[in-house]
This record gives sequence, structure tokens and C-alpha cells, in this order.
Amino acid sequence: MNNNSDIELSLLFEFVLQSELENKKDVAKTQQEQMDKYSSAYSSIVHVFYNMIYKERFELNSKTFYYTDETSPCLIWFNTKCSYRVLIPAKVLEYAIKDAYGMVKSDKEKDIQHLKQVEVWKERLSIVYDNLRKVKQKINEHRSRKKLKKLRSLINEVNYLSKKIHQKFSSRRVFGTKKLMLEINNAEINAKKQKALKTNRSLRDTYLTENEKEEVEKYKLEKQVLYNQKRTGIFKTIGDAQYHGNRYFELTDDPSVIILKFTKDIRIPIVLKDLRGYDDVLKKIYDMSINKQIPLTMTLNTKSHTIAISYSATLVYRDEWHLHNIKKQRVMSIDLNPDDVGYVIVDWHKNYGFRIIDSGVYSLKVLNEEEKSLNGKGIKSSDPRRKYYSNKRIFETREIAHALTDTAAYYKCDIFAMERLKFDNYYNKNRSKEFNRLVNKMWKRTEFVCIIEKDCKLYNIKTMQVIAAYSSFVGNLVFRTLGLPDMCLAAFELGRRAFMLKYMNIKDNNQDKLLEEVESSGEENKGQKRKGKNKGIVFPDMRQYKCFGSESLEEFREAIPDNLHGCLDGTVCGAATLYDIYKVLGTSMVRVKLDKFNQKWLNKRTYRFRSRKSLV
Repeated sequence: MNNNSDIELSLLFEFVLQSELENKKDVAKTQQEQMDKYSSAYSSIVHVFYNMIYKERFELNSKTFYYTDETSPCLIWFNTKCSYRVLIPAKVLEYAIKDAYGMVKSDKEKDIQHLKQVEVWKERLSIVYDNLRKVKQKINEHRSRKKLKKLRSLINEVNYLSKKIHQKFSSRRVFGTKKLMLEINNAEINAKKQKALKTNRSLRDTYLTENEKEEVEKYKLEKQVLYNQKRTGIFKTIGDAQYHGNRYFELTDDPSVIILKFTKDIRIPIVLKDLRGYDDVLKKIYDMSINKQIPLTMTLNTKSHTIAISYSATLVYRDEWHLHNIKKQRVMSIDLNPDDVGYVIVDWHKNYGFRIIDSGVYSLKVLNEEEKSLNGKGIKSSDPRRKYYSNKRIFETREIAHALTDTAAYYKCDIFAMERLKFDNYYNKNRSKEFNRLVNKMWKRTEFVCIIEKDCKLYNIKTMQVIAAYSSFVGNLVFRTLGLPDMCLAAFELGRRAFMLKYMNIKDNNQDKLLEEVESSGEENKGQKRKGKNKGIVFPDMRQYKCFGSESLEEFREAIPDNLHGCLDGTVCGAATLYDIYKVLGTSMVRVKLDKFNQKWLNKRTYRFRSRKSLV
């Protein structure tokens, strides 16, 4: 996958050896042993190079790797630590080293993230210490139950942060076979030590009898089998289009048969148990591999008897899925929440006009409430009911993500806009336990966004993550006359911002800087004097949406103070004025809730998403 815009998809299949189907048990056993040896050698190489790369000490023992002879440098003997040698291709060695390097890179990133997290904890600890001193001073002046409770909570927070800061952390992986290897190698010495203790003799004068030696050999064989089982597992080869997709795996005319080629002499036919409707995809991949048009990365797992075929979806589906007649300036935007997802599709015009094409809401509230009903009953996470709701949420989230991108493709949208959310470590500090669980554990936002970005690349739709700040109250205050619920109005505002950033010749796309200017000034127009073209992104230019603003705010005339009536008359309505109105009215009054929405719109929605069993 040389192109960064390529999307890699993986098909996972269970397999059996062809010799097993033909009742050739001896051949099947030999083939299985060969596969186990190669996968064991591959994982051993990964472990060896992982430890070297992690320690940054590149020392190779000549007894571990060596060429067979000078004329054939493509084959290498690898001495495993359990008394057998495997002849492996040099290219497989390269793949294993790449795998090890990728593991080290991801683990080092975890170390860096942990160090950053420790710095955040230290900053927080200093703040907590300051608060602790202040509370102690107040308690000395006047003692009360509320202050003592605050003191206890601060002391608990200090203990928690101190423990986290001083806690040992290492992302280095422990593969778990070193102990077994030592037991195998030291089996005879350990047997001698045990006998010396029983007979009260020195280790030099202790000798094992023939029966004891046989027992030691049996013990070593048992541990050897366990070691091999733990070592066997994954055998991964990276795709290469020049070699018909892959050097060591060959697709055939029959989609259910794949041939594994360790060397020229060793060829093992693998039969896929169930193609699960992927016959056409495998045939298309086979045709492209024969013509050297596509690389295929194969991952063989001998432990679970599965094989994963990874390929570039943009190469396979570009003619079928890519949209060639995209509607320019048509934006689909979504507002993500733990309980629901609202979407709006709008045709925008450069003269600030627009036309709503479609809108809707996917609600997960029923699913969340059903799982919430299990709380407080002592039901563990391993309970089948908990597992059912967890798996159900993951499935429904994926289906909703795919449905949204399918909708965007159906309407040939140009942009798919989402809110860019940033949750810092203390975002949920003053929130309830239930809220934290809903946002941080139950909400599968990261996976949802990844699926949308992947599918949009397949459909050739541009994805944009825009500033989420103030989108809900702007949508509900300014555009409430559109007749949409809260989440759809927020999505509408996000779509307007995406359109402004893409089509209104905005030079400065640094959204964080833009938001800082707005927040520091208190009013967007004041903060944007240097760059006049950036006007109207975070807050709309109310001169262009004058009729919407005045009509939307008309229902709050009695609640709005006289000094803020400029927005109602359409004379003065800047960002600061809007925010002042929002603070006066409050969130509960401003938001157009879905439950209280007009019944005609509710009757049009789909009560069950794709099946009767769905809780969406």
C-alpha cells in the first residue's frame, strides 16, 4: 500500500488443510508441523529483534542466523532456542523485522504519552496542594462539616495523583516463553539439585539414574510441546504486486483454495471453510493479482486456524464506489452524542442561501437505558446480559456509521462534516459518575469516526472536523425556525462552518487559533479585525441570517431583558449579544428536545433500524 490515500480492508476466514479433506492424515500432520515450525520461527525472530530494537543494542549471534551457502543468500537457517533449525527465506526475515519495528514504535509512543500524562498529573497535583492549604486555613478560622468533606476529597485526590506519578510504567512487551525456555534448558540441573537436597549430598557427587534421566526427558518434552504451542501463532507476509500479489501465498481459480509456498518444494493447499458471500471479491482480487495490479498482505494464524487477506479497497472498488458526479457545495453534517446522532444534508450557496435536502436522528437512548437498568444490582461485567448490550452497542454503532456514509453517497455529498471534540484529562472532573461512564466507556466515538473516514475515502467524499464550540446554542437560537430537533440544528451549524471554511476563500484554516481569538475578544467581529475574511465562521454573520435570528428569538421576547432586544428588532446582534441571551435563557429552555418535537416529524422516522431486533 504505497499510496497514503489507500484504505486497507481485511477478510478473515477459517481454513482446513486439503489433505485433511482427502483423509490423508499423515500428510496433514506433516503439513501442520511445517506450518507450526515456520510460524514459531517467525514469532521467535520478531521477539529477538523486538528486544534488540527496544534496547537499541543490535548484536546478532552468528549461531542464530547464517546463510546456507554463498550461492543462495535468499535462504537463511534460523536456530530456535528449542533445539531445532528452520530454513526461512530472507524476505520473511525482513517482514519479521518490520513487524518488530512497528511493535517497538507503538510501545515507544505509549511511553511518550505516559510521560506527558505524568506532567499533567504533576500540574494538577500542585493545584490540589494549593487548594488544600486554602481549605486548611479556612478550617482553622471556622470548622464546618462541608469544609471537612472538601478536605477529605482533596487528600484522597493527592494520594491518588501521587500514586499515579510514582507508579512504575513500562510499555515493553513480555512474550511469556522465556520462563519455559529456562525450565527446558535447566531441567537436568534442577533434577540434580532436588536429589542432592534429599540425599544430603553435594551437587558434584549427585548423579541421575537411567529412570530419572527418562523422567527428565519426558518433562522436557512436555514443556517443549507447551513452548511450541505458545510460540506458534502468526505468520505474516507483506504484499508485493510484482509477485502476483504475494511471494508466499497464491490465489487460485477456485476462491476457496489458497496455496501456501514456503519454498519451491513445500506447497501446502489451504481450503477456506466458509466464504461468507465474498466469492465475487476473491475472484476480482485473483484477477487483479494475476495481472500484477494489486498487493495482498496475508496473515496466517496456525493457532486459531484463520487467514486474513488484506488488500487496497481503493484499487478494487474505485470504479464501483467512487462518486464521479458529486454535487458541489452539498454538505452532510452530523452532531455526535452518546444517546443520539443527528444529521442534516444541505445545499449551500455563496450568497448565504441554502436548501435542506434531508435530515434525521439515530437514537441509542433505549439501548443505553436498558443497560443502565442493570446498574446497582450487583451484575458483573462478565454476565451474559452485560456482554449482550456491549456487543449490541458496538454492532449498532458500526451499522449507523455505515448507514450515514451510504446516505452521503446516495445524495452525492461533497463534504462530510463532524465536530472535532477534545476531551482533556479533567473535562469530566465535576461531572457525575453516570455521565463519565456514558461518555468515556459506553460511547464508541473513536470507532464511529474511523469507520466514517474510511468509508468516505472509498466514496471519494471529503471529511472535515470543524470547531464544535457554541454549535448547539447557535443552531438552537438562530435556526430554530427550520423545524428540526436540537441535534439536527447543531449539525446544521457544523455544516455551515464546514462550508465557510471550504468555499468562502478562507485563508486561515487554523481553527484553534480562530477559536482563541473569538474567546479572547468576547465578540468575533472584534477579534477578527486583522483578517476580515475569517468573519462568520464560529458565529454566523447575523446580517445575512437576519430573518432567521429575529423569528427564532421572538418566542423568548418576554424572557429576554430589554437591553438585549436589539436581536429581536434585527438592529444589533453580535456574537457577544447572542451568548448573553443564551446565558439568560439557559440550556433547557433554548434546546429543541426530540421528545417534545412535532409529532408529524416523529411519525416519519424509522422506529427500528434495519431489523426488528434493533434497539435504535
